[in-house]
Amino acid sequence: MLPPTYRQIRSVLAVLFVCLCLSIAKLGFAQSAGGSSGNSQASVPSNAHALVYSTTAAELFFNPAPNTLTHITHNGRERTITDGHSLWLEGLDRSIEHRFELRSVPLNGTDNVVNLPAASIVLFTGDFTPPTYRVESSNQVANASSNSAVNESTAINSFLIEAETIAPPPPEPTAVPELSSACNVSSLSQLVTCVNQASNFDLINVRNDLSCTGGNCCPSNKAIVELRGISNLTIEGNGTRFLRSGGQRQCSLIDVIGGSNITIKNWTVDDDIASAPCQVADRCPRMIHVRNASTVTLDNMTVQNGKGYTIYIDRVNGFEFINSRLINSGVLGLYIGHGDRPSTNVRVENSLFVDNQTNALALLGVTGSNENVNVVRNNRFFRNHRLGQFPVAPQFGTGLTGGGQVYLAQVTGLTFENNTIRDGYCANCFVQRRARSGVTGLELGIPNRATVSRMRVANNTISHHDGFGIHSNTNSILPNDVVVQNNLLNNNTQGLGINGGQPSNNVENDTRWFQSFEGNNDLSSFFNVNQSCPGAIVRRQCGTADARFGSCVAEITTSADCSANPVRLSSKQQSVNPGDAVQASAWVSSTAGRWCLVFSNNGSFVSERCEPLANSQPTTVDNLLGTPALGERVPNGANQVSAELRITQGGVRVVIDDVKLSGF
Repeated sequence: MLPPTYRQIRSVLAVLFVCLCLSIAKLGFAQSAGGSSGNSQASVPSNAHALVYSTTAAELFFNPAPNTLTHITHNGRERTITDGHSLWLEGLDRSIEHRFELRSVPLNGTDNVVNLPAASIVLFTGDFTPPTYRVESSNQVANASSNSAVNESTAINSFLIEAETIAPPPPEPTAVPELSSACNVSSLSQLVTCVNQASNFDLINVRNDLSCTGGNCCPSNKAIVELRGISNLTIEGNGTRFLRSGGQRQCSLIDVIGGSNITIKNWTVDDDIASAPCQVADRCPRMIHVRNASTVTLDNMTVQNGKGYTIYIDRVNGFEFINSRLINSGVLGLYIGHGDRPSTNVRVENSLFVDNQTNALALLGVTGSNENVNVVRNNRFFRNHRLGQFPVAPQFGTGLTGGGQVYLAQVTGLTFENNTIRDGYCANCFVQRRARSGVTGLELGIPNRATVSRMRVANNTISHHDGFGIHSNTNSILPNDVVVQNNLLNNNTQGLGINGGQPSNNVENDTRWFQSFEGNNDLSSFFNVNQSCPGAIVRRQCGTADARFGSCVAEITTSADCSANPVRLSSKQQSVNPGDAVQASAWVSSTAGRWCLVFSNNGSFVSERCEPLANSQPTTVDNLLGTPALGERVPNGANQVSAELRITQGGVRVVIDDVKLSGF
């Protein structure tokens, strides 16, 4: 008999929890019947649940209660306060239980968060086996000091559902399926053998982490996984990792040539951050190359540290990149099409693109008869196009080009919706010398050509770019069947810069105040400083590699704990009106501290909204992080706003640069 898994144990505990809660419910019901006056249950975020994607990644989903923010704690510590509907989690410790509590808090904040009822989600990822599974919440009906009555039938229904959905017993077979038509892989040599015999199997089943160094990373100078003319095959990674530590410049890792119905899933493929990336002129092989094929799916993949074009899709009918992560491509991230070699029926959904050197996603040959044929939806793009790779046309100057985190260059028939694009900056682009870095969130059309049509760009949030939020290239005129609507464009140098098309109902809050700490040796001319914590130093530093624009930054260092007297670096107050939607963005070097919008009335404090810097999207390749998304409507009674960096930890160094405010 197999020992019980963690989720089976949790199922038993959940049933015991039901019994306990029913007893409490009956007691509460009896008290209510006896005449005590209970308070009505406070609201909590509804439909709270989580999807677990791997042993280290999950995502919380919830619907905020009306006119509230959602306060989220992780194992008792504040994680964030957000007006969003989801929270991505990665880097989870697979050896411990993760408890998230979601509470509805007023827009103007509260000091009594812990006394509010919560929706509780408990995750343990250490026993994860594909596919993705869902974990429901249990709603904490009242806090410990409450005398609220509990309806017995409601308690019965809610906790029975909890027992059934949070902790379903897993199937009895082994964690990795053993199928008669499977080729099971526990070593690199077995992987090569299985790939060479792929036409004999329905499944290649990777059971262990794999790695290679040098020559054996490129057998016979062809891809390790070369699927030529293969159909109806799944490669199941089972949450394992394949690390190549050499040989990336000689061959692809995965080639799909011809064939159909290929799925590769639940696998991390990694070309080693310690190996240098390629330049465009190096003409390095693609990490994953799919061509002349149909119905190819990459599902729950992590593809990272590719050296050139990381994923290249060429003449494919039916390509999906879903529930996946693409991190730190050497030249370009996901490249689909190529002019006269188009692809169609493309789906890019629910994925994360971070730190890719030029475009995270470039569509340069995607076709469809209408806007619903191809879909890019519910993705998150952070800090892409961070290093320009392509030379500026001679008539425009020298150096390397800026551009878009996402480039829809040659597209007919596409819906691009519900995506988040944040934190655009290019460290080596030509226009950096003239107008900051020139990185745009969404770039449309090839310059001097009409190359996009039958397209809908809707309901995207695009923020904190040194270029445009959405931009069409020079003389690339958009036809009337390109609809750009209902997009939220926050704190970009300019929100919307398109030529033609049908723009409607887009909200633009362009940067109104910008400070890069250049041009004056006195920090107090830019910011108000409180450094009364013993040993704390706040100063302007120039000639540092950390600078985003120019050469100067503001730097905070602490030697002792500053919890009792936080170090504060606050921008000069800007005039606002009640109801204005204000956003604050900056670049920081550390996740220590908090990032705040502070509202006042003629210098007297009214309210504030803060986010922990720990909520910044992490990076392994850059000195600076974009601050967490921070936006708030100006409360009644306030007429001024400032952005504030607040540090309480001892022994830290935090650099901040390019502080931006918008929306007033």
